[in-house]
Amino acid sequence: MTENQIKNYIQEEFKNQDNSKLLGIVFFGSRVKFSEEELKNSLNSDYDIGIIYDGEIPDFNTPEDWDLFLWSKEKWLKGFALQVELARYAKILYDPEGIIQKQFQFIQEKILPFWLGYIKNF
Repeated sequence: MTENQIKNYIQEEFKNQDNSKLLGIVFFGSRVKFSEEELKNSLNSDYDIGIIYDGEIPDFNTPEDWDLFLWSKEKWLKGFALQVELARYAKILYDPEGIIQKQFQFIQEKILPFWLGYIKNF
């Protein structure tokens, strides 16, 4: 599945959500981090997809090979540990209000320079 297909699939599913608005889509994990050659050696490489929404938790069907993460706008803006990893490797597939990019930029400028030095100590 291509990045465009992922984005289009999620946008289509959100058309059926009456009380939820799609704010962003993040694609991450092994399919983003590694090359096609490296992925060939992996038997179980799924699609890791993060969705930021506003309103009620969206309810829709996803393909079996997806690990879907749903984050409310409030949770996204408060921040959480996984965002540090996302800021390093994730691809932004949809971000019309720029909330993903703003969070990533903050992490990349204020946290990652210190985080990476900290991790090297282990």
